Amino acid sequence: MPSYSKTAKGAPRPSEVASEIKRIYLPWAKQWMQSCGLISGSVLFPDSRGIALKEQSPDQRARTYPAVTVLEGDPVDVALHWQDEINPDADQRDSGSRILVVNMANDRKPGGDWESGTIGPEECFARRSNLAQQLRTELHSWRPTNSHYPIPARGGIYTLNTIVFRDGADDYKPRDMPKCLPVVSVAPVRRPKLNASGSSYTFQQERELMLEKMRTILRIAAHCQHQAICLGPFGTGSMFRNPPAEVAEMWKQLLFNDLEFRGRFHTVIFAIDPKLFKEEYPIFSAAFEVEVIFPLAKY
Repeated sequence: MPSYSKTAKGAPRPSEVASEIKRIYLPWAKQWMQSCGLISGSVLFPDSRGIALKEQSPDQRARTYPAVTVLEGDPVDVALHWQDEINPDADQRDSGSRILVVNMANDRKPGGDWESGTIGPEECFARRSNLAQQLRTELHSWRPTNSHYPIPARGGIYTLNTIVFRDGADDYKPRDMPKCLPVVSVAPVRRPKLNASGSSYTFQQERELMLEKMRTILRIAAHCQHQAICLGPFGTGSMFRNPPAEVAEMWKQLLFNDLEFRGRFHTVIFAIDPKLFKEEYPIFSAAFEVEVIFPLAKY
């Protein structure tokens, strides 16, 4: 394992990890994908309102509501573990058997500021995978072009195969075996104006745009036939600063009340990293308690 200089907290310096990834791991990941016959690159959906979802099957209509779980952890780690538990040999061509990870994206830079010292969800993801390279590359191509950027306000990028070859930001330890995850990248509303307590949006237009970005995630997921999704507290935290309680309620509205998505997903996991998000776990846990979603009738 390479020897890195350490930050004050004892973690490897992100810029050194990024430099090694560009020099060694990205060329290796390209060769590995080619040898495995994996599809490279990403596809941009410029406006999700133009996505025509297939009519729900009888099984989907009967399913009605997804199972929603909130737990502490990094979404990438949770998705990898989840995939190994339910279907370790999932066919890369069968989207329905693969866990889709949601990337809280920078709308102008693939991977965000992953080559610097920024510690954000997308940056940490990019330092352990070929995410940034895949975001810059058109589908079925091997040559990065940046043609997908900037990500449109109601758009998103779907990456069929993101190769994860390191552990998380605590040590970025190389993995014994690379793993492959599909990813949808959507840029949250950045630092909207909030009320005095920071608990809700001041402008309805910013709330509606954020809701539309959430719909974009679900539309792309459904269009690409993913039935299981793993995501963090999308758009909250110090980088984007959307109000956590309102964001949780908006997710609940879409997953349980929006007919567009009724029955399309069987499982959604909110994986919240306590190192990056200090208050979100109890907020999301409370929002998705069974008694809150399906209140008992009072007699």
